[in-house]
Amino acid sequence: MDFEIGKLKPFYRQTEPVDLKKIPSPRRDIIKRSFIASPVQSSRGCPYGCKFCSLTNSVHGKIHRTRPIECVVNEIKNINQKLLNFFDPSLTINVEYTKTLFKALKGMNKKFFCLGNVDVLCKDDELLMLAKEAGCIQWHIGFESISQHSLEKIGKKTNTVENYLKTVKKIHRYGMNVHGFFIFGLDGDKKDVFDETLKFIMESKLDSVDLNTFIPFPGTPLYEELSKQGRILTKDWSKYRFQKNIVFTPKNFSELELHEGIIKIFKNYYSFKNIIKRFLNIVHRDFSFINLTLFVIENVISRYYFLKLIKKS
Repeated sequence: MDFEIGKLKPFYRQTEPVDLKKIPSPRRDIIKRSFIASPVQSSRGCPYGCKFCSLTNSVHGKIHRTRPIECVVNEIKNINQKLLNFFDPSLTINVEYTKTLFKALKGMNKKFFCLGNVDVLCKDDELLMLAKEAGCIQWHIGFESISQHSLEKIGKKTNTVENYLKTVKKIHRYGMNVHGFFIFGLDGDKKDVFDETLKFIMESKLDSVDLNTFIPFPGTPLYEELSKQGRILTKDWSKYRFQKNIVFTPKNFSELELHEGIIKIFKNYYSFKNIIKRFLNIVHRDFSFINLTLFVIENVISRYYFLKLIKKS
């Protein structure tokens, strides 16, 4: 209506959480480009409220809601692609719902990857077994930091560092890969965080990683904290991009030390020797075309991307 009368408002905000029962399946037939994995979403909202997370604090909120499983299954039945990417904030928030979903996906001949949290994945063998049977080839885990102090300061209640290695090894035993997310520059980070993170990555044999500078996105509690402290360097939102820019003043090291610390991990992790080691691990675990394609994207292409990024910096 506002568009039709030429009076669009700058912002439109949902006053109440969307009822996921009313969400229709997307019109994939009108999308002209192709994707490696077709996106699917079975739930929204995350109750944990990590202080750095824009998804929880600004987008979907803290009330976790799930779509009817039959709706998710019917949508997936109409997706031609074999590989799916679950865009849920985490499939370990409502474990019983997820187990029922995985049982429904079994036999559909789909492969997928999804997000999960350490506190559940480190101990729920039934969930991992059902995930493998349903077609899961990779879990994405927000480890965020190897420092327990940093995790406490950002409110990441689901993570206990001492369970990290156990979690990765357990998922590997069930024949699935692990992609780890890490952020650097948190106030609890010390100068040894880079060496300690690299040590964990190599010891756990993570199959792929995202290594990002911390970005204090507007609308998050950490943005408000840093803003009050005068530590926000720019409000040019185009610069708020992972791995590209440092947009705040780190507490325990300089911007250059933060940048160089991440580059050090990049160069080690994406060395040809370590890429070959990961390739052999993945081949031993799951020698399939989809898994090998995923490996090439997340290791070979990522190596080229990150090295190109380093040269520009």
